[in-house]
Amino acid sequence: SIPNSTEQMAQKVQQAGGRFIDAPMTRLPKDAAAGRLNLLVGGDAADFERALPVLRCFAENITHVGPIGAGHRMKLLHNYVSLGSAALIAEAAACARLGGIEAQVLVDVLAKGGGGGAALERMRPHLLQGDSSGLQFTLSNALKDLSYYNTMAEDTHADRTVAEAVLRTLTQAKEQGEQAGGRLSDIQDGTLGEPVDDESAVEAEQQHRHILQRDGVADGAAAVLQGAHVHRMQLIEARQQATVAQHHAAAGIEGVGACRPEPIG
Repeated sequence: SIPNSTEQMAQKVQQAGGRFIDAPMTRLPKDAAAGRLNLLVGGDAADFERALPVLRCFAENITHVGPIGAGHRMKLLHNYVSLGSAALIAEAAACARLGGIEAQVLVDVLAKGGGGGAALERMRPHLLQGDSSGLQFTLSNALKDLSYYNTMAEDTHADRTVAEAVLRTLTQAKEQGEQAGGRLSDIQDGTLGEPVDDESAVEAEQQHRHILQRDGVADGAAAVLQGAHVHRMQLIEARQQATVAQHHAAAGIEGVGACRPEPIG
């Protein structure tokens, strides 16, 4: 959702005599399970202090970022930077691989310079060992958050040239995954369907290489978006889609958070 919806909700609550704060979260599901989330709280300072004992039950770092709606805005800003960084690293990693630079060299150089940071560290296992567990965040959720960010930027008349590019990258990655059938085994094994002849086999392999190399598919952000690699999240989403289709014969895997964008970063 966009921050204006939070502000409208707050008005209704206050008109009814209630008090309101918005407290979106960051970090990953594993941090939520451990009670180590980050909270970005928007609201009156007195209400923030009053709510702290409850918030401390499940959060490690709690920041009062401003008035009502500021938490929501900060959350979208955070996810944009996190997912955007992941998409950028993913694309750079694909270019490095095609250019003959070893993944270990790329990671070491980035880590010692301006490319170091949380996004790189979360993507490190995937870049070096193919371990995609560092980002438990679906591509659908990444697209959702980037769409909300772009809407917020437009509403505030802020430039969003880079944000629109990241959104296009993630959208293309999701579409490519859907064209591949949305099957985890196909994406991992590179089959992408059964080729009927040598020419089709070559085309399928080229499509597979494009999916893996272009956006990394860095699932992250794939990465969204580590906030990650888009390939990582694409694989996670494909797994979820397969589960839902198998057990519920339903479409759509987009997770629902506590009335705010899903945790990441």
